[in-house]
Amino acid sequence: MPKGADDANRPAGPQLSRSRSSYAGAPRLCGGSTYGNTSGSLHSGVGWCLDALVTPTAGGERLTITLCRDGSGGGALSYTSSREVDLAVSRDGTRLWSWGRTHPGRPHDHQLVAKANGCWNWSVVWPRETDDGQPAPHGAYVFTATTTATELRGHPTETATFSI
Repeated sequence: MPKGADDANRPAGPQLSRSRSSYAGAPRLCGGSTYGNTSGSLHSGVGWCLDALVTPTAGGERLTITLCRDGSGGGALSYTSSREVDLAVSRDGTRLWSWGRTHPGRPHDHQLVAKANGCWNWSVVWPRETDDGQPAPHGAYVFTATTTATELRGHPTETATFSI
């Protein structure tokens, strides 16, 4: 298909999708993290569970970040940017691909709300290419999932290992 005017407005690389789901596993409480700043305020990620999942597909690896409320009650995630997450792939400690590199986001204050055991999911199919468009060699990889939610600032990233 020839490139048209719409292609100029489309972000480069794989497209991220966001969806909702519900957690149906065994009851859990999510510890989260806390931090303070110079004004003495305290933020907490308590009640949110962050997970990273890799699923092989015909077109590459489906990388999924899931943020779920635990069973203690509902909550909201606050964002200051349109980029809510970053998904990165590394090999032997070297980052080979990052969705955020080509999707830096723009200022956009908003919230995502979830009920108890409610989840937000972000997913993209990584086409087994490096940031510079080269094919990724066969071997072992690490998928690193990161959220930019204010409530989870300072929360450790989640990782999942996989091979291609």
